Amino acid sequence: GSLVYVRVSSVHGVGGVLGELCEELGISQSGLQLARYKRVRHELKESTRCVVVDDAHRLSFKALDLLCSIYDDTGCGLVLMGITTMRKWISGASDEHEQLASRVAGRVFTVPNFTDADASLLLKAAMPESSLDAALDVLKADPKTLSSARRLTYALEMAGRVADKRGVGVITPEMLSAALKRAA
Repeated sequence: GSLVYVRVSSVHGVGGVLGELCEELGISQSGLQLARYKRVRHELKESTRCVVVDDAHRLSFKALDLLCSIYDDTGCGLVLMGITTMRKWISGASDEHEQLASRVAGRVFTVPNFTDADASLLLKAAMPESSLDAALDVLKADPKTLSSARRLTYALEMAGRVADKRGVGVITPEMLSAALKRAA
């Protein structure tokens, strides 16, 4: 597809980011970092793909610099998603991040708060229409999830895995409830 989604953690250094990108792009993860970088660059060069890095605030400067190099060398789209604090340090507050800040100046966006209407749209995309009211009732019992896109999508992903394992193909409000309990 045209979207390359990578979710990172604080343990992802340069090698970890390259490994995740290789995996998502379906290319070999073997070899030294330079060889993996060249394969990633080749795969993304002159493509219409967009690399989305979730939890980018957890990355080291070197890993962020790697992503900037990929962006510079390939022209692919790059979206760094992270907590609000990321906006402060990416805005050029340190010499280390000055080069990164020069690339994103004027392009840092804050997403508005997640609302009940947003939750309803997400549920509509993942569940049968007949289950929406019951699913909303489940969410109303968990205000943290009702106001968090990340928590809700994680719960829906977990519930979807249960539905797949059971061979039913649809998420039920009960599966959503169970997933929320496990995630708590």
